[in-house]
Amino acid sequence: NNADSGGGFVADGSSPKTAHFDSVVFDGNVVGGYSTSVQVSAVFISIDGSADDLTTSMKNCTWRNHDDTIAMISTVASIQWTCQLGQWSPLTGTIDATDFTGCAYLCPKGTIGASTNLTSASQCSSCPRSQHCPEQGMGEGIACPVGTYSPNLGSQSCLDCGPGRYNDRVGQESCTKCAPGSATATEGSITCTECATGEYAGGNGFAACKVCPSFSTTDAVGSTSIDDCQCAKGFYEIAD
Repeated sequence: NNADSGGGFVADGSSPKTAHFDSVVFDGNVVGGYSTSVQVSAVFISIDGSADDLTTSMKNCTWRNHDDTIAMISTVASIQWTCQLGQWSPLTGTIDATDFTGCAYLCPKGTIGASTNLTSASQCSSCPRSQHCPEQGMGEGIACPVGTYSPNLGSQSCLDCGPGRYNDRVGQESCTKCAPGSATATEGSITCTECATGEYAGGNGFAACKVCPSFSTTDAVGSTSIDDCQCAKGFYEIAD
């Protein structure tokens, strides 16, 4: 294997022994005579000793695997990875990722890696309510835009407000019902529309305003009751 330009490692003579790699580029499994994998262990970094007295750290290194059928990294000694938000790498074992910089794995969609230097996917947190996490490797969620909401943890996308509901603020867990005298039939609404003259909505959450009975109308927009419907000009009500 090749360890290309940039960085390097320093091994001191104390116990435990240490090796620090910073901004090194590793080419692994190259056709034409290189080893089949990088063995990150006492043997690989040429430090005598067992895994118990060896400390290895990796910071901002780039790994390029030229044969993705072969794992590039197999760690016996624990590796301290410097992982950015949304990334993680195990301390020991085999890493089957192919090409990466920094840490091998990304927190999956619907989660965030809110802390640095995570060592397992289980340390990735569910995307918070009122937000969505549509991509891998996110360090924080994205607030749901107006007209949408997210009531559950771990959402990859926000939901549109349904008919009769609206949202005029970002980052909400629920939508607001249209007030009496207004309605909306559109999904993803950011506002409700007042009922026109001749219509009314007598409660919250109307998808459409109701039409006044025949030959009657209202005096103004935004009526909230059928009682607001009065005889139209030229007509009169016949008492029962």
